[in-house]
Amino acid sequence: MRHSGVWALALVGLALAFRLTLAIGFPNDEPDDGKVYALLAHNLVTAGVYSADDTPPLTPTYVRVPGYPAFIAIVSAQPAR
Repeated sequence: MRHSGVWALALVGLALAFRLTLAIGFPNDEPDDGKVYALLAHNLVTAGVYSADDTPPLTPTYVRVPGYPAFIAIVSAQPAR
C-alpha cells in the first residue's frame, strides 16, 4: 500500500510540473479574451446559438470549449432577486 502511495505522489508531482511548464511557457495573453466568452454566453442565452459572431447570421463555432460560456450563460440568465 505504501509503495502505491509513493507512485501516486510522484505522478501528481510530474503532472503538476508538466502543467506549470505549459502555463509558464505558453501563456494565454490574448487581448479581450473575456469579451469573447461574454459574447458566446450572450448569444447562447438570446439566440440559442453557440457563436462568437456579433451580428446576424450567427454561425456556430468551436473557437472555445463550451464549459465556461455555458456557466456564464446560466448565471446571467438567472432572474435578479
